[in-house]
Amino acid sequence: LLHRMVVCLGEDILPYIPLAVSHLLKDCGQKDLQEFIPFINQLITRFKAQVQPMVSQIFMPIVQGIFNFLGLLEDESDPNVVREKQSLQKCYLSFVGCIVTNNQFQIVVDQRPEHIQEILSTLVQGALDFTEPATQKYCFGCLKKLVEIWGGGGGLVAGFDDFMYKNIIPACFMAPLKSTFDLKDAQTVAVLNEIGQVMKTILARRGVELFHYLQSEYLPSLNFSSQLIQASPRPSFLPLSSYFFLQEYLKHLQHADHKTFKNFLKEMFSQLQTQVR
Repeated sequence: LLHRMVVCLGEDILPYIPLAVSHLLKDCGQKDLQEFIPFINQLITRFKAQVQPMVSQIFMPIVQGIFNFLGLLEDESDPNVVREKQSLQKCYLSFVGCIVTNNQFQIVVDQRPEHIQEILSTLVQGALDFTEPATQKYCFGCLKKLVEIWGGGGGLVAGFDDFMYKNIIPACFMAPLKSTFDLKDAQTVAVLNEIGQVMKTILARRGVELFHYLQSEYLPSLNFSSQLIQASPRPSFLPLSSYFFLQEYLKHLQHADHKTFKNFLKEMFSQLQTQVR
């Protein structure tokens, strides 16, 4: 009914939204919350900045409600509990993603710094932990959008630069190495393509700083030395797959076009998966 009212009444419904929302959130059960979030998503998509102050106020109560319900779903051995938990997680991600894809970043910025970090962490967790390619791709897409807006420095969101380097970049390497990441599946390859675009976006926003970080900090943390990372041509003692990882990745990240980089990533991670497994 509420969805139809939004469609039929348009902006005329806006004065009544805060009161309706306050009543809907009172004693809200898990199913109620899952049904309520699509309504909020509809408001964000339809009215955008007009509902931003209201959504900013209810954002954390909704998020904390979801987290509380997720905390009650602990029996991972029960398939019904697992399905219920995944459904609730997807509902949550759709809420955060709706805010990001509709460019209503101020809703997140208005939250306390520790809450912002918590929200960002859940996007990375979704990108890493979900085995469903569509959800993984959605999470990486949201992270890419956040990098576009907040990744240029300047302190737009306190702590985002540090989070990008310590969480988003590692996720771009860790996700394709998981045993559940099937590079023979077309949808999974689409996720890999999105991962590549996240890294390209970070490069566009940070430039040479990204290469310095990869060469001097992140790649060495994966047990490769700085000498090997910068070595060219490939030393005879360095395995081909390591050479790909240390040298060719950086070259393709900087110079390859969209299609070439996608194909390179598939080949590189296919080889690395063989070693890891």
